[in-house]
Amino acid sequence: MHVRIREIREKLGLTRHEFATKIKIKEELLKSVELKRQKIPAEVIAKIVRNYPQVNARWLLIGNGNMFVESEQYKVSDEVENYVSNNTGQKYLVDFITKEVAKWDDEHKIWLDIQIEHSIPEYHQYKKKVNQCD
Repeated sequence: MHVRIREIREKLGLTRHEFATKIKIKEELLKSVELKRQKIPAEVIAKIVRNYPQVNARWLLIGNGNMFVESEQYKVSDEVENYVSNNTGQKYLVDFITKEVAKWDDEHKIWLDIQIEHSIPEYHQYKKKVNQCD
């Protein structure tokens, strides 16, 4: 994933300073991540995808797919959102998804979090409220 972060920055034609400024992290942190001197904080991944929604989070996290996504690829997320909001079996579905996601590693959980955030505009506000309760 370290290499993929550098590849994104270079593909966007940005210096480390420009990229770090855009995603609101210190340039030294970005340099350390790109040079594999430290683990990648989850927040760095989230900031990249939030600031560059054209970046394919799945590619960034696990290397699958293309570096950038086309807008049509968001249709899957829209379909999931519509299913959840219109389905009478919501509780069952939420319980099932919760149990399955609990089995995932952190990288896949971050990917899912990012996909939900892109699909459901209110999700970011909900997350803030949940974090305030912790």
